[in-house]
Amino acid sequence: MSKLLYVWVCAMALLLSVDARADGPADAGAPDAGSDGPSAVRVVRMRDLLAQAVQHYQRSEFEQARTLLKEILGHVGQERSRTAQEAHTYLAFVLVAYGEIEAAVESFERALVINPDLQLSAPAPRIAAALSQARRRFRARVRALDHDPPTLVHSPPPGAKYGSPLEIVVQASDLSGVKRLVLNYRTRGDRGFSLVRLEPAGRGRYVATIPTLAVMRPGVEYYVEAWDALGNGPGLKGSSTAPITIKVTGGPRAAPSPGPTAWYKRWWVWAIASGVVVAAGGIGLAAYFTRDETARVSVGVPPALNPPGGR
Repeated sequence: MSKLLYVWVCAMALLLSVDARADGPADAGAPDAGSDGPSAVRVVRMRDLLAQAVQHYQRSEFEQARTLLKEILGHVGQERSRTAQEAHTYLAFVLVAYGEIEAAVESFERALVINPDLQLSAPAPRIAAALSQARRRFRARVRALDHDPPTLVHSPPPGAKYGSPLEIVVQASDLSGVKRLVLNYRTRGDRGFSLVRLEPAGRGRYVATIPTLAVMRPGVEYYVEAWDALGNGPGLKGSSTAPITIKVTGGPRAAPSPGPTAWYKRWWVWAIASGVVVAAGGIGLAAYFTRDETARVSVGVPPALNPPGGR
């Protein structure tokens, strides 16, 4: 992610949380979310308040729900955490219930800053409309700045065992959302790569498995490509010219891939050579017969006759 994009994300998180922080936390003496980091007790407390707010919302007790959600956001409004994302989302639900659609859209935008892939299960039509509007605004802002491929974090496996599949795990993130990840793999020494898609496994993790048939000595080579929702990419871990290599232990060594044939063993070399020989032989024979014919013609010329009256 470029420095400009990183600064923009931080600014968005700060600006979009201004409204929530303007009302202030219910407990004025509560520690700031970014001071010493969330403790385990504080996290449990925030999750408990969020559960209470959700219960109030489900019972249509919107005012109580809004009060608790504002309190939560007063503590975690600047965090990029699951609690903050859910609090912004439920606050948007409450605002839709009050008919405050513009405020609801802004709350959804704050949630999208934290989780661009936010999805709702069977939302009510007004909630779905507000989220769609927020998503359009968010994507328009991102599109103007996001020109970078997804960021990939990956720790290669320490080794592999013959006869066992090899799992590859990659952490991927992108402001506009990760669209597609591809794992390219081969047995070391092979010419081309096979590919398989990495599937999402939650919390930004993507997983794929290199099949058993490719896990052979001396090792496995692979690289990962990734594209975001805007088509930026590929982001790479390894590459086709410098793949990541994992040593394989046990089992037989893979049969070497046939290398390039020596030039003097290639059929077309000898085909050309044969053609040259045949052509040369034809030229020689033609020259010989031409020479012989010329000789016979020369011999057959009668001697010059003396002119009449000459001696």
